Amino acid sequence: MIESGIGWLLIVLGWLVIYHFSERRDFRNDIKDVVERIAVLVDSIKEEAIQYHELQNHGKHLSATIKANLQSLSRYCDLLRPICEENRLDSQLIVFRQAITYENFDTASHVSWDIQSEKIQLISQTGDELITFVQEVYWSLHTRLIEVVSASQVRRKMNK
Repeated sequence: MIESGIGWLLIVLGWLVIYHFSERRDFRNDIKDVVERIAVLVDSIKEEAIQYHELQNHGKHLSATIKANLQSLSRYCDLLRPICEENRLDSQLIVFRQAITYENFDTASHVSWDIQSEKIQLISQTGDELITFVQEVYWSLHTRLIEVVSASQVRRKMNK
């Protein structure tokens, strides 16, 4: 009777451990998907913003697309808030947005910029920094999960 109870207890505990690690893996995969979507979106916004600022006569469609993509970017970044330094994420996002909208975004006084201008380079630089930051968030999460798994494996080996 006791042996069957122990057997069932081991089955339940094993299931709980497997479920726990499966949930962690799924969570990590979800975060990876968000980070990849942010990277694609930032690259797209950079291209659109550079195109916008290079053209003297641009359509309202391009500025509307940039605004919509910036809003989508904010929503994706909101998904990372629980696992990263919120202030640093906000500051990265603000700097990127400011580099794009600068002084003459979507105004009647819009003046095109030279491709070699510091303003254009700032758009690329701040976008790259935002991508790097969200990738670091993912890798720090991944590292913490690996450390947890490694620590549990070490404990098991020590108990043998």
